[in-house]
Amino acid sequence: MESSQSKTGSLGGSTGTETKNLSGRSRGVASREAILSAAIRVVGRQGLPAASLGVIAKEAGTSKPAVLYHFGARQKLLREMAKRSLSLFVGHIQNLATHHGEADRTRIAFDAIFSKDNRELLLAVRELETLGARDEEVALLVRRSFSDFEQLLGPLLPQPGEGNDEVVSEMARCVYGFLQRWLCEGVEDPTRYKQGALHACLK
Repeated sequence: MESSQSKTGSLGGSTGTETKNLSGRSRGVASREAILSAAIRVVGRQGLPAASLGVIAKEAGTSKPAVLYHFGARQKLLREMAKRSLSLFVGHIQNLATHHGEADRTRIAFDAIFSKDNRELLLAVRELETLGARDEEVALLVRRSFSDFEQLLGPLLPQPGEGNDEVVSEMARCVYGFLQRWLCEGVEDPTRYKQGALHACLK
């Protein structure tokens, strides 16, 4: 008669099938993440019109059927990409607010926000605003993320004193405006735009 231990492989242990399933799920998650990251890069570099499933699949090192398996359709992939890219952008600001004290925090924040390393991500976010004009779900994500951007950037800006929330909000919009100018004008070096935003906030 076969023992219960031989069925499971070891007491309390996982069977080979369970281990295989877990490994398969891990690979599936990794593949999905790679596709989302590739979509952000493609949209950031080439814009939404160029972001076909085939181009994204090639960038991710996978196949178009694999992209369809994970996301079903291009629009759904773009919606998921919107969630991811906007979350990364807002999360970056949140991380700054959490890990830096008051000393020179505005300059530290601006150095990080106006970073060449963020350019592709920010370009993808800008492209999503265009997509939002045709997709209400994406439009809602963009609006919420801009609101989060204002709220999270607020503590990193010079504080004009209590009761001046509107001033802080206006400064956040000003920073966002300089970000947009940097991206729209196609200039690699963000220094001029960062300094303009700093001057506007610190004057």
